Amino acid sequence: MCAAESPAFASSLHGLTAKEDGAVEWVRSMVKGSGGTKLSWMMEVWDEKTLETTKTPHAPRVRCLWRWNKGKRMAWLEELQHQLQLQVLKLGGRRNGIKCPVDDEELVVLCPSGSLHGLERLCLCSANKLTDVGLQVLAVAGCSSQLTSLHLQGLGKKVTDSGLRVLAESGCGPQLTSLTLHSLADSVTDKGLRALAGAGCGAQLTSLALHSVKVTDGTLQALCSAGCGSQLTALSLSCLATRVTDDGLRALASAGVGAQLTCLTIFAVHGVSDDGLCALASAGCGEQLTFLTLSCLANSVTDCGLRALASAGCGAHLTSLTLSC
Repeated sequence: MCAAESPAFASSLHGLTAKEDGAVEWVRSMVKGSGGTKLSWMMEVWDEKTLETTKTPHAPRVRCLWRWNKGKRMAWLEELQHQLQLQVLKLGGRRNGIKCPVDDEELVVLCPSGSLHGLERLCLCSANKLTDVGLQVLAVAGCSSQLTSLHLQGLGKKVTDSGLRVLAESGCGPQLTSLTLHSLADSVTDKGLRALAGAGCGAQLTSLALHSVKVTDGTLQALCSAGCGSQLTALSLSCLATRVTDDGLRALASAGVGAQLTCLTIFAVHGVSDDGLCALASAGCGEQLTFLTLSCLANSVTDCGLRALASAGCGAHLTSLTLSC
């Protein structure tokens, strides 16, 4: 249960505008309603299937909090922290030029050592002031061992393979069922993903999304070696240039990826051709698909690849089909 609201918590919030007061009441209601297990300040969410972002209903309230000066926000986070036993932590988003301003120092205040041993879902989005130090803060707080969902998006060049390695070394990996790495510049490569795979990431994965990260077939092969296979139901590979090729899809197929896939998105991955789709089809990809997007694949995917999927049963359950460029 949440601790009672402290006098300090109330006293630090004097002189609020009507919009700010509404934002504060929204956070209080969220914390109280979840028993202190949830803190979700997101202005937008990214859909791994459609590759689109949409504004959350609470974006205006989150924007109010992001506009506070750092000192005011840190004072409130320190008071708020005493009411939290987080299982879900989501911070971020960007709208109308406003980005998540949370930095490493603010994470230290919000997530003191040992406070996140129960954390199951972590999403950090468009918080480009965060660095590897911030990920180390989360690791020291104990966020890794129980983590089932990890979503890192648009965190800038100072979140690197080293940050992922810290999470892996603190236990992040074996329990992960969902992994999304999105727009992490050139700072996250196969090294970071191999660290997660080496810690056991893959064995429980049901959803994998890699978008605009500098990974290659080596990442997919490492995840497969760690156990990623027939349990995967959603696969999204996008904006990976020529670094991921048919060899990566063959590795997935050989590991059993395909039979349970319900969602498949391949967008602007120019190393993938009909051969890769045929490999997935041979592993059973098709019959369970409800969502299929193949876009911006140059001239490498033709009728041959689509016929292979159709022969494997693709079509019977499709509710969304996108073929473009």
